[in-house]
Amino acid sequence: MARKSFQKGTVELHNGQWTLRFRERDKPSGKWAWKRKVLENCPDETSARAAADLVMEAVNERNNYPGREVYRLTFARFVVGRWQSYTKSAKHEQATIISNNSLIKKYIMPAMGGKELSAITPSCVADLLDGLEGKVSTKTILNIYGLLHLMFEIATQYDLITRNPVRPKLHKPQHTPKEKPTLTALTVRQIIMQAPAQYRLFLLVLATTGMRLGEALALRWLNFNEDRSELSVTHSLFRGTLKRPKTEASRRTLHLPQAMARLLIEYKAESQFTAPGDYIFCRGDGKALDSRHLRERVLYPVMDALGVRRNKRQYGFHIFRHTAGSIINARTRDLKLVQGTLGHSRISTISDIYVHLDESILEEGTEVLVSEILGDSGLQVTIDPVTQSSEMVS
Repeated sequence: MARKSFQKGTVELHNGQWTLRFRERDKPSGKWAWKRKVLENCPDETSARAAADLVMEAVNERNNYPGREVYRLTFARFVVGRWQSYTKSAKHEQATIISNNSLIKKYIMPAMGGKELSAITPSCVADLLDGLEGKVSTKTILNIYGLLHLMFEIATQYDLITRNPVRPKLHKPQHTPKEKPTLTALTVRQIIMQAPAQYRLFLLVLATTGMRLGEALALRWLNFNEDRSELSVTHSLFRGTLKRPKTEASRRTLHLPQAMARLLIEYKAESQFTAPGDYIFCRGDGKALDSRHLRERVLYPVMDALGVRRNKRQYGFHIFRHTAGSIINARTRDLKLVQGTLGHSRISTISDIYVHLDESILEEGTEVLVSEILGDSGLQVTIDPVTQSSEMVS
């Protein structure tokens, strides 16, 4: 009896690309040979390892059941074949690919990987989704449902199956979004003031503009117009790489109060990295700050020192954004102003059609946040610009 294959493969960089090395059995002779496969759309080892696990599902399937290759298309083989081809041609965002690969590996593949694609029925889908209830959040189940629906739709378009087994009336979970936690303006002010000096201006900009963390990390001096006191959001930073925002609404210009603009001008005057393409907030070597370092070594320790109770996955930097929206809405009751400041694509059909926001009053959003967060203290924030000798590292 032939020895079963349970390989994991070896993930390694080869000629600047992440690749997977594995052994495959030759059908006619039964002999083993080493193979190398380039792992597409993998910017780092974590994403490469996730992609490799999916490839090895199919490799082990071929090695263990070579006689079935001609007529047995499993879900696992579909994933590493037509599905990967589709995600590449559709030019999915890296964040989307990594997230989808994680859901496939952790939840979908254990239940469906070995099944023939054409044999997966609505009952199989129901068993998978029902089995996740109580184990993961309803939001995660909704994401898995959406991913499954898309995957089987692609299989249908390729004529690999005759009908999508994912049925909205049977499978779409009911999900009620939970109210997002926010902080008080006083707590945000305390976090900024208690943070190490070299991070205070970065936190102030984040808190008083409502930017996403990736948008703030991507700010370069070319995004700051000193004469007009404006910050333009043109990119987001994801895993060290600049990328375009997903929506046009995310590309926006924020008008800063004069005092905020002056702080940035003073910061620039003291920094060693002032070329148009240099990051405004960066490490001591000029490279972009690392989001994990900021979260775990800066934000969390300050929150803990202040006694701010943190819930898992709810108290990262995004809480500044939720807080900003809440403060602006509470002060102005102007949802359109909230939308313009935060760069959301929609509020609702009515507000999008009947409420219009003149660009000249967008400054009100940051003025409200500065006033509420800093209060009577004004903008007396001690800042520590990045120089070659600074310790602003990640």
